[in-house]
Amino acid sequence: MKVILTSDIKNVGKKGEIINVKEGYYNNFLLPNSMAVIASSNNMKNLESTIKNAQLREQKEKAKVAEISKSLKDFNYVIKSKSGPSGKLFGSITASDVARLIKNLTKFDIDKRKIEIEGNGIKTLGSHDVKLKLHPEVETSITVNVEAAN
Repeated sequence: MKVILTSDIKNVGKKGEIINVKEGYYNNFLLPNSMAVIASSNNMKNLESTIKNAQLREQKEKAKVAEISKSLKDFNYVIKSKSGPSGKLFGSITASDVARLIKNLTKFDIDKRKIEIEGNGIKTLGSHDVKLKLHPEVETSITVNVEAAN
């Protein structure tokens, strides 16, 4: 029996896939839990339109993120932090500090989990490259300058 999965099921398939299952599995598990529908012509058309809408949404999202990525490079990111005489910071500058800096300068709210800093944060004065993964296919990097606040 051919069915269209309406949710991801471990060891079976992902949402939107058309798979063959036994009738008992469909009637006793997939149907009562609303995890699949029969692959009728009407349901196939609905699936196609859903896939097209998802692709359009994905393209718009990617274009928006690419635009944000370009505009993020136009700013000069400077963080002032207390440091010792050797240029080593008291503490470190973390991804959440960088996210807060970006939000204050650009008004773009970027999740701290999408910010990658080498090591366990910035621990010295100077320029540091920080990678931003804004989208699975869009990645950019910015330069954060750390200055002494003494």
